[in-house]
Amino acid sequence: FIPGLRQHDFRIFENGVEQKIEYFASVEQPFTVVMLLDVSGSVRDDIGDIRRAALNFLDRLKPEDRVIGIAFDIRLVILNTRADDRETLRKGIRQLEAGSGTYLYGSVQAISRRLLQRVSGRKALVLFSDGIDGWRQINSGKPVADYETSLLAAESSGALIYCIQFNAVDDETIARDETRGKNRYAENKIANSYLKELAERSGGALYRMKRM
Repeated sequence: FIPGLRQHDFRIFENGVEQKIEYFASVEQPFTVVMLLDVSGSVRDDIGDIRRAALNFLDRLKPEDRVIGIAFDIRLVILNTRADDRETLRKGIRQLEAGSGTYLYGSVQAISRRLLQRVSGRKALVLFSDGIDGWRQINSGKPVADYETSLLAAESSGALIYCIQFNAVDDETIARDETRGKNRYAENKIANSYLKELAERSGGALYRMKRM
């Protein structure tokens, strides 16, 4: 799905002869939105900003849009079981507290396969996270999802993916650090790449929020 297309983006041919487009319309349909909220230890200092951003985003959805909120650290917690129950979702968002560990890749993969692939019509995943996966920091076993398998699952879901990255370190800072022979931002480099790919492969967008 490619959003934002206009009439001038299309050309129609019949037997090799270009035809005039007499009518073009963009059909507005309700969205089904999954808000995936990182509450792991790595975003402990950003949890207040994540709550505020999530509530602000929720308030901007259209009344006919359906929305499910899911928080994750090393497990997934569904904040509202009915997609039309925004009050329960608001309450759940306000009560979010930082946990421990981060299973980002597994969460994205699970939501893509178990939920988004079953949704028809227009759908989007909005991910609030720093982009860092911490599975190996808490578990020595082989994860059921990794960088690439979660990207493939997200891409095959057919959903637009919008990533709001908290505590972001920009690529220029990371590059300068590497030029000086340092490796302070190795996790951030992977996080930036992962969230960028998630957004680009789906036709969505990445927004980076720096801690002030």
